[in-house]
Amino acid sequence: MTSKDILYAAASLAVIIILAVVVVAAIIFLFAFGSPIILLGSIFGLGIVGLFWLVGILFAMVSFWYILYALMKYFFDKKEEPGSSSKTSYTIDRIKKSD
Repeated sequence: MTSKDILYAAASLAVIIILAVVVVAAIIFLFAFGSPIILLGSIFGLGIVGLFWLVGILFAMVSFWYILYALMKYFFDKKEEPGSSSKTSYTIDRIKKSD
């Protein structure tokens, strides 16, 4: 696992955590103030249940996309085998020439 893979995983996890915090904040806002979200739902014709479905579907789509993106970067963006970077082979060649 390279540092790029760790960064992709960390970025994906950070986005998922941020989205979860936004969803929890929206639920807290709903129970604290109630009417603005109900008003927003009625303006867009979704209703309060529709807003929950919308937030849930958006959260699932973004999470699914980031997980797929991280997996695709890990499996399909490999230009060389792990542990055989050009810098490592160059260093090994220099050591062999100096002996």
